[in-house]
Amino acid sequence: GINAEYGKQWYQRRVRGVLNYYTNYYYKSNLRKMCEAIAACIRGCVKLILILINLIALSLALLLVGVGAALLVKGSEYADEFGVSLTPTAIAFIVLGILLLFVAAFGCFGACTGRHTLLNWYIGMILVVIVLEIIVLIYAYVNKSSINSSVKVYIADSFDSVNNGTASDAEKATVYSLQSSIKCCGEEGPDSWTNAEWNGDVPASCCVSASENATLCAKADAYELGCTEASQEVISASQMLVYGVIMVVVIFQIICAIMAHLSKSGYEEVSNA
Repeated sequence: GINAEYGKQWYQRRVRGVLNYYTNYYYKSNLRKMCEAIAACIRGCVKLILILINLIALSLALLLVGVGAALLVKGSEYADEFGVSLTPTAIAFIVLGILLLFVAAFGCFGACTGRHTLLNWYIGMILVVIVLEIIVLIYAYVNKSSINSSVKVYIADSFDSVNNGTASDAEKATVYSLQSSIKCCGEEGPDSWTNAEWNGDVPASCCVSASENATLCAKADAYELGCTEASQEVISASQMLVYGVIMVVVIFQIICAIMAHLSKSGYEEVSNA
């Protein structure tokens, strides 16, 4: 009876041991497969995200080129008249845009092929572009005060010439166009216009309600903001746009570099092929 009871207990222990072994093996095997599937999914998502981010970077590169071209063409209509050249900034935007376009295309190719060498070069080029963009950002910030000073001086000279009746037709056209485009009047306001021949009125470009063929309008109907202050606001807004565009581009590039570094482990087989 004792041997039978012992044999029964031994048998039960063996059965439980076998069941526990296969249960643990099955659980660990499934857990390992699940982890491998999740890791493969993450690697696929990283690759997809890297490609999508580089496509966005391509769009931002085109935006940089477009902003640079706009500064080169449109900026000269007013800025050059006031002694401020936007050509260096415009060229810098275009060069950075073309460089970013090249890097983003390189990143897409590296992400699709999975070559570690391409991804390493891609990360290195991104770091170089980020450094260049930071240099442009610092240059724009350092020259902020000089640009404002130059604009203020040339506005004063041009408006004084029109006010004194000694301005050329080109200077008059520039002053009137500036007043209508940024909705300002006079150097410091409507009272800045003191030309005796106007009998207390101001140029028609000072008034939104002036008729199409009018040359003068009532001072009471003129914009209250002076063109010096209005120009400073326009310049500040433009500078904030420049800073914002560069910061957005830098953030996207940092994300691209991080994703490229993380994705290299998922491309090991491809890189060693």
